[in-house]
Amino acid sequence: MKNRLYTKLAAGRTSLGATHRKRLERKNNARKLSWSVKRIGAQIVKARAEKDHAKDALLTQTLRDLMRKSNPSEEKQEEEY
Repeated sequence: MKNRLYTKLAAGRTSLGATHRKRLERKNNARKLSWSVKRIGAQIVKARAEKDHAKDALLTQTLRDLMRKSNPSEEKQEEEY
């Protein structure tokens, strides 16, 4: 009887391996996001140096969207005001 109780309790928890995989996945996603931000930022600098206003505007908007997607809590705060 006692063994069944512990088995049921243990089955409800996630394994350490699953927790570790989720943590690594979040870390990799953050790394990919920071790489994308850096790459877009470099293209914005290049577009501004070439005085290409259309490309600058497009990349700036893309960067804003990317930042909004990465931090949805700020988007909710903006909607409240």
